[in-house]
Amino acid sequence: MSTHETPWPVGTPCWVELASSDARAAGEFYAGLFGWDVETSGPEFGHYGVARVDGHRVAGIGAKQGDAIPSAWTTYLASDDAAATARAVTDAGGQLGFGPMEVGEMGSMAIAVDPTGATFGVWQAGTNTGVALVNQPGGVVWNEHVSGDFDRATSFYGTVFGLRAKPIDGVPEGLPTAMLARGGGQVVGSIAGHEAAAVPSDGEGAYWLTYFGVDDTDATVARAVERGASVLRDPFDASFGPALLAGPEVERFALVQTTPEGYDHSDTPDETSD
Repeated sequence: MSTHETPWPVGTPCWVELASSDARAAGEFYAGLFGWDVETSGPEFGHYGVARVDGHRVAGIGAKQGDAIPSAWTTYLASDDAAATARAVTDAGGQLGFGPMEVGEMGSMAIAVDPTGATFGVWQAGTNTGVALVNQPGGVVWNEHVSGDFDRATSFYGTVFGLRAKPIDGVPEGLPTAMLARGGGQVVGSIAGHEAAAVPSDGEGAYWLTYFGVDDTDATVARAVERGASVLRDPFDASFGPALLAGPEVERFALVQTTPEGYDHSDTPDETSD
């Protein structure tokens, strides 16, 4: 089992959260899809739901802050100082949606939009260190930034979080795609233009895409469709994936096959690298 109970290194995708117009229904959908247990908080935290697998945190589900906001999954990047990161976001040409703000003893957060238009979160760990189970069925396996401006995106995340674009072996020169790596070489995600993304998109908008692990991509896709999801792109391989789906509220997410032993990210040094 791949678990992590300490604060994630700066710049690492450390939490994913669904903003929904019906958080209870969303929780039921994803619980049925991934086998999550969704624990709902009290009114002081807006009945926010924390999804768990085998008791370990894997994702959050909360209410949208207004009908005009689309339902969507948001990737949060780790920070050791949310206020300083928020200032760095605006200095680098991004915008703040709200925050930074403290969330009780759990941590501090902000929601931001990068210069390409992709929304992301910032999380400074308190008692909640973020996702605690990864790289296996029901957990987050991967996070990828997709936009139409690869150079601007890589510059922004390099400036704000110290992430660098690491070339991918075998990729033709000039194709806008790379791994995102921390200073010591630890790969924490990927970044790509629309045409070069792991799951190519329709070329519209900019976003962070969350990949969830499943034990059988084709079977999970069928189960998702039965529960109200739609398929945006079929799996490249029926069992492995990846596949791109839209949930019942048209929120975009991806599936990729893994195993109970975990997903093997190639070319990924030990997570303790700096």
